[in-house]
Amino acid sequence: MSLQTKEMNFIIEKVQKQLLAFDRSLELVCIIHHTGKRKLACQSLRKGYMSEDIAPTLNKLLSPWIKEERNDTQSEFLGTIETYKRIFGGLFKKRLLISFITLNRDLYTSAYELEMDLYRLAWNACNAFKNNTNKEKNNHNNRLLIPSPKGLRILGNNLQADIFSALTYSLINKEDKILDLAQRRAQSVISINSSFKPENYPFIMTLDQTKHMYNQLSNRKKISIPLMEQVWAASKVTLQTMNKNKLQVWKTFAHYAHDMAWRGFPGEVILSIAVDRNDDIESKKLGVQISALTNIKPVSPDDSNGYYNPFRSEKENAAIHKDLIEDTFESLLTRAIFENSIQPFIDKADEQNGKLKKGQFMGWCAVALQDAATIFEKSLKAKLPPTQTTREFFKNSLQLINLDKLKELSEDILIFKKERAEFSDRDFIIFLENNPKYKAISESVLKSLRKNKINQKSFAPFFDGTYDEEQHNNNGAEYSDPNDLQDSIVRH
Repeated sequence: MSLQTKEMNFIIEKVQKQLLAFDRSLELVCIIHHTGKRKLACQSLRKGYMSEDIAPTLNKLLSPWIKEERNDTQSEFLGTIETYKRIFGGLFKKRLLISFITLNRDLYTSAYELEMDLYRLAWNACNAFKNNTNKEKNNHNNRLLIPSPKGLRILGNNLQADIFSALTYSLINKEDKILDLAQRRAQSVISINSSFKPENYPFIMTLDQTKHMYNQLSNRKKISIPLMEQVWAASKVTLQTMNKNKLQVWKTFAHYAHDMAWRGFPGEVILSIAVDRNDDIESKKLGVQISALTNIKPVSPDDSNGYYNPFRSEKENAAIHKDLIEDTFESLLTRAIFENSIQPFIDKADEQNGKLKKGQFMGWCAVALQDAATIFEKSLKAKLPPTQTTREFFKNSLQLINLDKLKELSEDILIFKKERAEFSDRDFIIFLENNPKYKAISESVLKSLRKNKINQKSFAPFFDGTYDEEQHNNNGAEYSDPNDLQDSIVRH
């Protein structure tokens, strides 16, 4: 259950007081909304400022966010407006830095969660102040300050904001929440979240340093420097323990791990690949650290062997892919002969097509397995030995399968899944059919769907049962707009 407005306002006022202690020029405006309602909340705020001097600048700040109707699940720091207001009857001007933040109230189930996130977002307001200590007050009225870090600077800013948030909350509330933030950041690396990129949040790399800073600050005697000023300095010092190479190691590691999560790999498998099937010492250490923080034990190396390994070269993955196909076929052929049935081939093809829908492509050979089933069945009916004929037919059909194409398809699927909350069988088929280069794969997936539908077989865990061939042939466009599906790939 999300926080009530009264509770949220209390926390916002608490954070605002800390900002004013940091500097009297800082003001915080929070735009509270539900998921899917950020646009309306921004429009309402804009309307409320129509008669204000900063209205044109505010409109410039809010317009991009009003146009962006999707992806409003996260709270965001929008930017800061630098302005001046006259005081003492117009004799003097007071500089103001008004920062605007959107808060998705659906994210927060406790005051702690909101307060921590507000300090993280408020770091940007402090950063705007520190980087714009301009004394020429008359030259920059209603100036718009929007953070636009690029490359590894994004990681550096987020790292400072996380350190700032964890230290500020822990010191003010006299409750150490540094480990808790590290655990949440670690969990995000091996979890699915389309609106959060864990590769941009390397906080766990400075966990020990942050704890050390907390111990130092909490044991200090009372001094005149505002708490946020002390924390700001501590976050800058901690950042200096990092360098570009360390940040790049984190970015690569977290991107690979999160990519595997989107492919449906369990956390235990992701960590096994990162720790046991990875030759890079630094990223192996991160895998061990995340395992400890999440309390997830990696599976044995043997159990993570059949998965795509982004920590390995394409050549090494190609060799694994080839071995998986060969082992799969020989095992299925033995079973088919023993059972005198094509079912082992068919079941495995269905399983592979279902996994392909998730973005798992290693060892995929469903089209060749289905062809092998056909020739195996013909051999049985003709009372001919099926072994050699089936093996040769299978090998010929493998020529239809290109590993690079499978990997490309899996990347397209992940982009599609991140764009939408759901990726149904219908979406999968429409996407494949609108990409001629995936023709052989499309036909194989259709065979699996048709066979399951005819036999009224349970679709779980491979398919969701939404595909209806007759309806698809008559009005498939009602399910999804093929052009829209293509756009989601082209835009990236």
